Amino acid sequence: MIKLLRFLLLSAILFGAGGTHAQTDHATAENLLRKSGLWDQLGSVAPQVQAGFAEALSQGDSKPSAAEAERISRVIENAFSATRMRAIGIKLVAKKLSARDVADLLRWYDSPIGRHIAKLEAKASEESGDLQALMKQGLALLESSPPPRRKLLDELLVFVACGRAENPA
Repeated sequence: MIKLLRFLLLSAILFGAGGTHAQTDHATAENLLRKSGLWDQLGSVAPQVQAGFAEALSQGDSKPSAAEAERISRVIENAFSATRMRAIGIKLVAKKLSARDVADLLRWYDSPIGRHIAKLEAKASEESGDLQALMKQGLALLESSPPPRRKLLDELLVFVACGRAENPA
């Protein structure tokens, strides 16, 4: 559930910041990626895609030749390498976040609750081998949440993403 919340938070921040110009430097962007835990997650994209590819091959009717499967595996490794994914993450964070966003995020990630959640995330990442199954479980849990709880979670995401509540009550 926490991973889903963080993913939604970071998505809202990174993709909701539309027409802003570069507002932060490379080092600050990398620092945010590391503090958020996204740095480690970006480093595990290639193995996750490789696992998905292997699973798809095992379930498919037609199988590529060993040489073709190896070629596709190399393409996946190159396209989703940790270095490439992290460079893209840094570039997006540096381009999309304003100075206010950076200050708010640093304050959050440096807060006791932010550090605690980061520790829980690291522990969950170490313990969970199948990220897709974990995401499915988290989405199912979110979808089965009673409407009042779902509303609170939605408000929390808006609050964290925007730095303020829509309807502070």
